[in-house]
Amino acid sequence: KSVRLSAGGVAELNVNERTANGRGREAPRTMPKRGLSAEEKREKLIELYHETQAVFQLKELEKVAAKQKGIVLQTVKDVNQALIDDGLVYTDKIGACNYFWSFPGHAYATRSAQIAQLEAKLAEQRARADAAADAVVSLKRARDEGGDERAAKVARVGELEARVAAAERELNDRSELDPRTYKTIVQHVDTALAAANRWTDATHTIVSWIRDKYPERSESAIKKHFGIPEELEYLDT
Repeated sequence: KSVRLSAGGVAELNVNERTANGRGREAPRTMPKRGLSAEEKREKLIELYHETQAVFQLKELEKVAAKQKGIVLQTVKDVNQALIDDGLVYTDKIGACNYFWSFPGHAYATRSAQIAQLEAKLAEQRARADAAADAVVSLKRARDEGGDERAAKVARVGELEARVAAAERELNDRSELDPRTYKTIVQHVDTALAAANRWTDATHTIVSWIRDKYPERSESAIKKHFGIPEELEYLDT
């Protein structure tokens, strides 16, 4: 053990001994320093602008913010852009360089305008809510005052809806009598008849070709061989 005096004249004890198991006493560990949150970075960057009341270029802003406010240099650009988006930092391009600034008066004016805008929206929403509430009260009063007349109208609406549903079902059951449906069916029949007669004509042509190719075979034998009806006629339209 040794004793030394500190700068303030206070005696300090320096312990240099080992425990019974031979290990030296470990000094207490210090907790790592916590980084700044996103909101803290915003606040500190605004403080920097207002305290210096200077106009910065981005590279200069990153260095100063990192040195004076402890903001990680790589995050300054994003934080600064967020403040620009919120109208708390102003920017302008002069020549090839972008400049950034924010003065206390500007921030106050921006926040005042935002507050006024929010208050106007709040007043508008309250007015709409009040109007809706008044409309609900009026409708309830009209419903209550209607009494038997309202009940009769509701019953009449239900009756008419039932009649409309019945008419739609009947119309659907008789859809085949619809002139448009009939016209479509006729068109399909004409198409089918034309196709059938084309196949009949083609069949007669083939039978004639076979009969000419093999004169020894009769037309009846050819039709029987290929399963063609003996009386294959054209269909009338």
